This record gives sequence, C-alpha cells and structure tokens, in this order.
Amino acid sequence: MNARDAPVWPEIRNDISGRAFASSMASQALGMRALLALLLCAGCASSWPPQGQGGMAEAHFSAALIAPAPPEALQAHMRCSFGRLDAVQHAAQQAGTWSGQIEQLDLIANRARREVVGGLFSDAANTLDGLDAEIARFRTAFGLPAGEECA
Repeated sequence: MNARDAPVWPEIRNDISGRAFASSMASQALGMRALLALLLCAGCASSWPPQGQGGMAEAHFSAALIAPAPPEALQAHMRCSFGRLDAVQHAAQQAGTWSGQIEQLDLIANRARREVVGGLFSDAANTLDGLDAEIARFRTAFGLPAGEECA
C-alpha cells in the first residue's frame, strides 16, 4: 500500500467545522481582551476631589482636616499614649534597637488620629488601648526602661 492508496479520514481532509471552531475561539478571545481593556480603563475616568493628594493614609496624617473635639478623657489618653510612643521611639533610637515594630506603632497612632478626625471616639479609645499594649510589649521585648504612667 503506497501513500496514495492510504485511507484519508474525512475529518482531516474536509475539516470545515474545525476551522469554524478555531475562528469562533479567536473571536471570543478578542472579545474578552476588549472587555478586559474596557474594565481596566474604566477606573481612569474617575475624578478626584481637589484636596486629594494621594499617598497612603496609614502612613501620613493630614493635620489640615478639621476634627470634632474629642471628649476630655480621650484627649488625655491620646496625650499619654503619644507621649509614650515618643519616649519609646527616642529610647529605641538611643539603644540602637529601632525596628519595623516602631513603624507599626506609628501606623496604629495614625489610625487613632484618623478615628478621632472621623468622630469615631470609642474606636479611637480602643485603638489607643491597643497602642498602649503594643508599646508595653515592645519595651519588654527590647529591654527598654518602663515609661512614666499618666494620670
């Protein structure tokens, strides 16, 4: 039997449906790409408020915002917690034990500030309690001297 006499399968010889399937798949892929491009560009059309300056709100606190006056007890708690944070930062810097945990303490303090600006006083109080606990844990872990207690 030579190559000319070999049986030719009809699916291979006249594969019109296979070509149509491939063409259909290509058009679907093109449609999916167009849809994906449309969805990705949809976010570019949004407008930002004039005071929006970008950046990470967790790392930067804008003092330009007008905050409601927090209760006196919360103000005292904030002064005490932020004073402890400053003391820990200074002690860690003097001892040469500055670490990423100091940056995390800063993030927690910024969260408390943002909560006060937003009028979420009970959330700010809870965040300050957490900040105090993290400061105490940091002092213990790095052998820093205990801070003063606030009244």
